[in-house]
Amino acid sequence: DFYKNLSDDPVDDADEEDDSSFVKSIFRLSDETGTMEVNLVSEGNLQRSMLDSNDVFIVDTGKEVFVWIGSGASEAEKKNAMTYAHNYLMKTKHPLVPVTCLKQGDENNAFLSVF
Repeated sequence: DFYKNLSDDPVDDADEEDDSSFVKSIFRLSDETGTMEVNLVSEGNLQRSMLDSNDVFIVDTGKEVFVWIGSGASEAEKKNAMTYAHNYLMKTKHPLVPVTCLKQGDENNAFLSVF
């Protein structure tokens, strides 16, 4: 009896966001000025040369976020990297995407394919 009331029509996915409009972005986390700051480096066409080994970077593909820790990043940058990535994600329309933390030199193929 229950199943008779269910429709065979496809479910309307209009409420789901269209990921094709998302623009990849990269942010720098740095305490070089004496205070921890997060600044947008670039959107769209990301280049690996944008990464600086003295800082931490948050790379957002829309489907995954990478936290890249440069070999010369300060202790404070390293300790705060995941917190800043989490806070950033909570302000986006995709707060539950996976977050992968990578040290410079230990990059995986998924991260390298972003560039």
